Amino acid sequence: MSVLSEFLKNKLQEKQDNNSAYSMRSFARDLNIDPSSLSKVMNGKRIPDLELVQQILEKLNQSPEEIEKICSKIEQEKNIKSFKISTPKKEYKSTPEIVFKIISDPIHYTFLELIKLNSGEFDTQFFTKKLKVSDERIGEVLNNLQQAGLIKIEDDHISDLTAGFSSHEIGLEQTNMANKEYQKSLLELSKEAIDEVEMENRDHSAIVFATNQRKIYEAKGIIKKFRQSLCDFLEDVDEKDSVYALHVGLFPVTKK
Repeated sequence: MSVLSEFLKNKLQEKQDNNSAYSMRSFARDLNIDPSSLSKVMNGKRIPDLELVQQILEKLNQSPEEIEKICSKIEQEKNIKSFKISTPKKEYKSTPEIVFKIISDPIHYTFLELIKLNSGEFDTQFFTKKLKVSDERIGEVLNNLQQAGLIKIEDDHISDLTAGFSSHEIGLEQTNMANKEYQKSLLELSKEAIDEVEMENRDHSAIVFATNQRKIYEAKGIIKKFRQSLCDFLEDVDEKDSVYALHVGLFPVTKK
């Protein structure tokens, strides 16, 4: 059962406990949503977009913190369901440990992007030079990606078999832990870039401001659109020569 469907069922039950005449149709009316659509959501057959989720939760008088918590869990559920991978000729057996390693360590994502720069040619020296790591480290990355079925090596050629990657092998709690490690690793790479990369090849900027936490959910949506828009712009080039990372952080610097 999804986080949202369980939450809505509990809310409906609370209302019915207080009013025996309160029905699903009454619930749909109060939420300003079509009864059949609400039924699909509550039965886990449909996950609405986050804008609609926020509207529903606001009508149920949930706090901004609770709305953020539920929306975050829904996003994780969507990511897990969105895992798609082309079927490799060889059957691979992935494990939760391998998936955790891939999600938590940015080098795997960087490696997959580097394949595009090298036209899929399997050249270990190319990868060790670009990533500044040892042959052993490249071997570990290759092993992880192969076990997960995300690449195929054949006749000195690497094929990227991914079509989006998520965490169908591990639960939400482990996914959250892996994502935290991934973000921390990117922050370390960003810190290194401040000292090692010339200004014309990078951008580090920041701003501090006062706001109301009620606006943070909407702000996250704006950031998400910006990330995708910038990624689309930068990827729209015939000849690629570098792999870049974009890391955006929005967080409170004051305590409650």
